[in-house]
Amino acid sequence: MDDTIIKFLDKSRYCKTIDDLTNLLENCLENIGFPMWAYSTDYDTLDEENIPLVKHNYPKQWEQYYMDNNCFEIDPIVTEGKGKFLPFSWDEVMTKDSKLESEKEYESQSHSHGLKSGMAIPIIGGGGKFSMLSLATSDHNNEVQKLMNFKSDVIMALAFAFHSIAKDLLTVQGDKYEDILTKREKEIVTWTSHGKSSWEISKILNISERTVIFHLDNVKKKLNVNNKYHMVMKAVTMGLVKP
Repeated sequence: MDDTIIKFLDKSRYCKTIDDLTNLLENCLENIGFPMWAYSTDYDTLDEENIPLVKHNYPKQWEQYYMDNNCFEIDPIVTEGKGKFLPFSWDEVMTKDSKLESEKEYESQSHSHGLKSGMAIPIIGGGGKFSMLSLATSDHNNEVQKLMNFKSDVIMALAFAFHSIAKDLLTVQGDKYEDILTKREKEIVTWTSHGKSSWEISKILNISERTVIFHLDNVKKKLNVNNKYHMVMKAVTMGLVKP
């Protein structure tokens, strides 16, 4: 009998942050046969605001490509997943004949970054809220199919257990982190997440560009990051701003 889920639940009791929990999930998934994963959800803070979250261990180059090319708009795994209730292999949606050129390019790029096949577990919550755990491997699809045949129940249980515990941790953390940034810093990070330059933000907020840069540097120090891209990702993940 596979005891993966029992071990996960036992060790999850000692997880104090979402990073602790995702590290635990990563170890479990790697033992099963999926070295790469991504989790997306909308979670509720204590003031009942919905905040999007994406956690993953995909290659940095793929993350950069995905963000730069707005792949969330054409990602067939996410698009198809919203209409499904059961786990499915990537191959089910990647091999359809009616793919658009943008989808073909997406598939080609994902393969070139080492994400050749995988499976996804849609998680439908109250009010139709959609979350998903997507698992990836550099192996060919026949290996994924074997894992789905023999490990599907374990993977589903792991996905739903992770999702349930993550919701609790995120609700508490969203409230705990709330006062890290000042109101002005949150404004500037929010506009940065919308692709605005320091000069553009200065005009929008009617402050000097030098002041904007000063605040951005402060935020980077507070979040312990080196660039604007990482700053935005971390601020959104921590629930400090909405993208």
